[in-house]
Amino acid sequence: MILTMATKTKRKNTATRKRSTSRVSSTKSTWAKLKPTARAIFISLCTALILASAFYSYSYAQAPPLFTPAQFNAAFDGTIHSDVTESVQLPNKNILWIFGDTNMIDGQPAGFPHDAFLTQKPNSLTLTAVPGPYGHGWQQVPNWSDGTVFWMNIPVVDGNTLYIMGERVNESSSGFKVIAPYMAEFNASTLAYEGVMAMPGGSTGATVWGGVARTNNGFWVTGTHQVSCYIVNCKVGDVAFVPFGDLARNNMWQIYNNVIPATANVGTTLGLIQTSTGWALFTKQGDAYGGSSVERLSATNVTGTWTVNGTWPISSPSGSTTYGVAVHPEQVAPNGDVLVSYNVNGTSSTTYPYAQFLDLPVEQTGPVTLVQTQAGTSTNGNKCLDDYHSSTRNGNKIDIWTCNQTNAQQWTFNYSTSETLTAMGKCLDDTRGQATDGNKIQLWSCNGSKNQQWGETPSGEIVSVAAQKCLDDLNDGSSNGQQLVIEACSGRPGQDWLAP
Repeated sequence: MILTMATKTKRKNTATRKRSTSRVSSTKSTWAKLKPTARAIFISLCTALILASAFYSYSYAQAPPLFTPAQFNAAFDGTIHSDVTESVQLPNKNILWIFGDTNMIDGQPAGFPHDAFLTQKPNSLTLTAVPGPYGHGWQQVPNWSDGTVFWMNIPVVDGNTLYIMGERVNESSSGFKVIAPYMAEFNASTLAYEGVMAMPGGSTGATVWGGVARTNNGFWVTGTHQVSCYIVNCKVGDVAFVPFGDLARNNMWQIYNNVIPATANVGTTLGLIQTSTGWALFTKQGDAYGGSSVERLSATNVTGTWTVNGTWPISSPSGSTTYGVAVHPEQVAPNGDVLVSYNVNGTSSTTYPYAQFLDLPVEQTGPVTLVQTQAGTSTNGNKCLDDYHSSTRNGNKIDIWTCNQTNAQQWTFNYSTSETLTAMGKCLDDTRGQATDGNKIQLWSCNGSKNQQWGETPSGEIVSVAAQKCLDDLNDGSSNGQQLVIEACSGRPGQDWLAP
């Protein structure tokens, strides 16, 4: 029986080959009858189709577009003015942005709903406001019957449920009071509101949860609570782990209290992100009234020891406050960076509040050379921040020199301890702590003084914390040994430093 079937199959295959050969012969005969002009047209059409197909495949294989912080600033400024700027990717791949008290949507007064939604399509900066059933046609969560309201903090998607952590707040003419942490639930596909519930509040019952990161088996959540200390708005950081499917089950929250000490001077919200070596947090240093910088903390594990290892000055108009730092890892950012936002608020209800964006490095990789690229030419190469002649003498000048990878050009940002910039075991020092333009920069034994504290801006300037002026290659010189000074920050090429 098997032999018979094989024979039949062989005969069938033979017949098929004969028919195929017949078709090929027929095709050859037809091609031979075509005139040379017709053949050329046919070949051209085939080539065009192949090229079009290749272009189509190539265009859809491109990396998603990289939007700059300035483009985010412009897109949000024209679409919404609001407290809180947080985001999460939905199951349909759109990005959902959530907001707190809102006074402008689509360029028009919004009537001050206490929360709002925008959606962003993948690979686009087109933002679409989502109408809500409550509060001025935009609010997504209803107020309680006693007049208290829900303030949104941080969204997270678990399965087909969108959870938004926040607080129940009593707002009045005399101010506001946080009653307790609450969490709202929505359908993650339709964004339909499904309810609101009380959530765990840590050891004090008053932890404000404001950061979340997904792991292989659940979520790490970060929050803060107020404590009394020597710093204005002093906060201590708490963390919690929640398995997938259990965000709405309060007894499943594994809370670790007081993980981040008050000495870290963190703000209310802690944007959490995983790194190649552990974890990083981004927060507003000193919260709304305690400073003018975003700071980064790092730890090898979420419940471990957190240290500050990066600060970046942020700008805002005179008389305004900055707060509400958040990370947006679902957005495309330069390699090694993450998109970070913060909010600005002031007295003008037509202007404030609004969001600003930065691309900031996720982690510090150790000593780096700081290249003054504007000083480089095809003949003399790039110039680096340099300790002149590798001397460790107090008062030795700091200059630019052709990059050579020596210890005199290996600089470490010591954010976790002192905000100093060190090489050869000593500190970059603003001579005698003078804040005047042209004051010389020197090497000096580290002594904890303000004139040895430095910060970075997202655009590459190195700023003296005490003088609030920039490390400057005077007159944009390019000669080896050129003395470095501080000058008013102006965006000049001589103030741009690159850590490759």
